[in-house]
Amino acid sequence: MRVNAVRLCSFREHRRTSPAPPEEKLKIIETLWGDLATDEASFSSPIWHGDKLKSTEVEFAAGQIEVMAWAEAKKELRQRFE
Repeated sequence: MRVNAVRLCSFREHRRTSPAPPEEKLKIIETLWGDLATDEASFSSPIWHGDKLKSTEVEFAAGQIEVMAWAEAKKELRQRFE
């Protein structure tokens, strides 16, 4: 899916008159992420991202990270940011 430039421009214009609701912001983020994810070879992750993944793996192996179902994680995050 390619980013629709007209949709993005209309979002920018809309932001000048009223803030977008969270649902609209998430749709835009999902559209942008979908566009990036279709062509992974065109960009590389920053070095810090790989470093963070490695440290997370070490913490997980040491039992220092709480594991939960994705549905529960989404619920917790939504409650935290409401």
